[in-house]
Amino acid sequence: TAGRETGQDRQGAGSLIELASSPGEHQHDWCSPGTVLTPLMVLDDWLGPTAAIIECKGCEQTAFCFLVAWHGRQLCERLYAIRELSKPVVETYLRNVSRDYCDLTRKQSETTALLNAAAPYTLLVLTRLPDMTVCRSTPSSDRHAFLAWQQIPEATDKDWQVLTT
Repeated sequence: TAGRETGQDRQGAGSLIELASSPGEHQHDWCSPGTVLTPLMVLDDWLGPTAAIIECKGCEQTAFCFLVAWHGRQLCERLYAIRELSKPVVETYLRNVSRDYCDLTRKQSETTALLNAAAPYTLLVLTRLPDMTVCRSTPSSDRHAFLAWQQIPEATDKDWQVLTT
């Protein structure tokens, strides 16, 4: 889909481009401002999800979303990278991590395999907590690293402006 700038983009947290679609064309939840993202599984959390497998309510497409930056009071403004996943990959992952196992590194290995099976980075999505409401999204060619939330510093106002513009 093509990107288009709207008047709303010049307000608030920055000027991320809203993704536009042709009339009747489906937009995934993570491309639709005002939509609440639905986690199938939260992999990590700090005052809200920092890594999760999400699902589009309209078509059941799944994706891995992970925190790239956060800002604001109680870190409620969050910028996630979104990488789409195939349904069979997600089903295998969920089945494998729900089993009892003795190997303490298995969940990490399964998560690494999940990331390796994900599509290249396609979107950055700006959300607001407490319910992961999508504010804006934009295509991204940057390859943001998946980091534990403890390793992600709070963005300064200047950094946040750069990330969300």
